[in-house]
Amino acid sequence: MKNKNITFRKITLIFLLACIILTVSCFSLGWLAHSTGLSLRGWLSTSSWILAAAGLPFSLELFCLCRLFGILERENTRKILARAGIAVLLLAGVIYTLAAMLFFILLNPESREKEVRLSSDVIQVTRYSSGYNSEKIISYYKPIGPIFRKEYAFDDEPVVRSVLNTRYNTTFILSEKAITNKIDSTRPVTLYQAVPADNPELVFHAAAEWDAPHSYYDDYTEVRTYLKAQKYALQYFPQRTLSSQVGPVTGMTGALTLSCRGDWDISSCAMDAAGIISNLLEDPFYVLHEFSLFIEYGKYGSSLENSGSIELTFGGPDSPPLIHQQQRAELPEIIEHMLKDAMRQYDQTAQEKWEDQTVQETQEELLTQNGQEESITQDTQEESIDRSDTSQKHESAETASTEWTASSVDSDGLLTPEGAFDKLYAAVFAPEGYAYECTYNAKGNFYAILSEWETENGEQKLHVRKTAVYDRISTNGKCQLFVCYNEYTTLDGGEWNTEIDNFYAVDRKTGKVTAGNKTSWSQPASKAYQEATGDK
Repeated sequence: MKNKNITFRKITLIFLLACIILTVSCFSLGWLAHSTGLSLRGWLSTSSWILAAAGLPFSLELFCLCRLFGILERENTRKILARAGIAVLLLAGVIYTLAAMLFFILLNPESREKEVRLSSDVIQVTRYSSGYNSEKIISYYKPIGPIFRKEYAFDDEPVVRSVLNTRYNTTFILSEKAITNKIDSTRPVTLYQAVPADNPELVFHAAAEWDAPHSYYDDYTEVRTYLKAQKYALQYFPQRTLSSQVGPVTGMTGALTLSCRGDWDISSCAMDAAGIISNLLEDPFYVLHEFSLFIEYGKYGSSLENSGSIELTFGGPDSPPLIHQQQRAELPEIIEHMLKDAMRQYDQTAQEKWEDQTVQETQEELLTQNGQEESITQDTQEESIDRSDTSQKHESAETASTEWTASSVDSDGLLTPEGAFDKLYAAVFAPEGYAYECTYNAKGNFYAILSEWETENGEQKLHVRKTAVYDRISTNGKCQLFVCYNEYTTLDGGEWNTEIDNFYAVDRKTGKVTAGNKTSWSQPASKAYQEATGDK
């Protein structure tokens, strides 16, 4: 029995010495690697902490227990003292075990890191910072054999390439590294030009953001979608304008954009958009990756800025019901309703904006006119010898000003361009059989669409739209001024020509309509127009 105890104590001693040697070797190896800019691989680093936190104290406790039982078997005067010493050592081992495990589990980030190989030359390491609210930290390393690794800079080419390869499960080739910035800030990013290894014609960009935590952007999906949609559009509706927005980083491509040329183009645009979406969804790529199609709608012809846009998101595992659950045959009708609702909402907003702006401008003009009348009256008072006569003139001027202000704000509708246009339409356009639609451009300015038709100029087909556009209040403040246009555009929405048909003035008090009888801004207007407006 005694020999068995001795053998067991030797085994525990060897186990203890082995744990000590392995622990010291691992930490020495880690210190040596750190001094040369390297670090230990995840498995070896975790093994070191397991040895230090569990293996070493366990072997020490096991050895102490064996020694304690051996002392209990002996019969000598030092028995009590030896037993107490071993018990203290055993207690110290237990305390060390608890403290080491607590540090290993809660405080040491290296003990909880996860190592994932992204490619043959890149390892992604995920660890958590110390503290109660731990934060995930991601780093990238180059493996050096099974023991060591070396950390990459966040924007090194192998890191960006591996992120792309993992994101799209495709092999990419990167080149032309440059420094640029994000569109919405001055934060710098490292930008690469990239191509898929199996499709070198599809050139896109990938970027690594400098600010921590580092983010990685690319426009692979956007460029791929644009090229595929453009090919489809050229085949089925080459006259439609197809473009892309600006991406999040300077030099990147943004979302796909389709242009709707106006109310008359809504149905056709909805059909074209639905065709693009259906064609894209046939590509298996969009089962995992989503994309947005913006439809920009114009309210005042293609020559002016658009009024707004609607967004259609499609593809991806979390695609909204609009795309996955509705039959594709229903898409044109759905998109048409969305466009009409968006334009209707825009009209309401623009009208409210226009009303506020018109009232403010009118008030400012009236205050200016009153100030001018008061200034004239004061000059007359200083130059006149007959003060009683001057007083009568001053009272007369004030009375005229009061009457003018009251007539400008009464309820006959002539204060606003909309009310003035009603008078213009009844006098000029209604007798000619025109119908009209009142709307507003992107700046909130009122105009009316009178008619639309198609014509030909030689072999070229053109779209024509007749509009009456509100210009401003006349110089003397008595009239609302309108300009009548014939707008010519090509069928693909390109600008061709705009002709002025005539100028009109509507008296704000009486509603009388006076034609300018001119077809250019530089041409002198009729005498009646000049007298009514104070303009040439």
